[in-house]
Amino acid sequence: MLIYVTGAAGFIGSRVTRRLLERGDRIRCLVRSGARGAALAAGGAELVVGDVADRTVHVQGLQHADAAIHLAATYEIGIVDAAAMQRTNVAGTGAFLEAAAQAGTARIIHISTTAALGPAQGALDEPVEAYAGPYHSEYHRTKAEAHGLARAAQDAGAPLIIICPSFVYGPGDEGPAGRFLKDIVRRKLPALLKTPARFSYVFVDDVVTGII
Repeated sequence: MLIYVTGAAGFIGSRVTRRLLERGDRIRCLVRSGARGAALAAGGAELVVGDVADRTVHVQGLQHADAAIHLAATYEIGIVDAAAMQRTNVAGTGAFLEAAAQAGTARIIHISTTAALGPAQGALDEPVEAYAGPYHSEYHRTKAEAHGLARAAQDAGAPLIIICPSFVYGPGDEGPAGRFLKDIVRRKLPALLKTPARFSYVFVDDVVTGII
């Protein structure tokens, strides 16, 4: 298969790309720069350099693709560039979905997050719609908005699967989750949990298996 992957240089995306290449698929990756995608190219992936919010770049990447996986997102908590996060997480998702519809891609995967669904509030079943806040961060807000775009695409008939990982952990995570776990292990930060409380964790390689 020829598979177009956004966010292929990231924590999850790099593993997805490597696994797909190992099984013999042709992979075309959207990257911000050639340097960012050097390791992917060395592994046999084709690179498309451009901005995730540029629909024309996705149109190029989706040419003749059998499937597409949208992993590109900015994940950061605290003081952030809200406009940049809006552009990547929301505008980037919208541009990808529009281009996939234009290309008629047979299978589309959008990687959302349980953060877009809000707290479970003790329910046995997770909701499928994005929650309306209050949002704990710009990440929560923008991912919820992106999730809403993906649900609208499904309602319009797109051949789309939405995947919502929870707290993803594993080697090589330099994001907020990885820093949080490292701080606990190094005793820089206690694990602050409320009682009663439930939290969902998932190992990164299991997320990759699920996506594939």
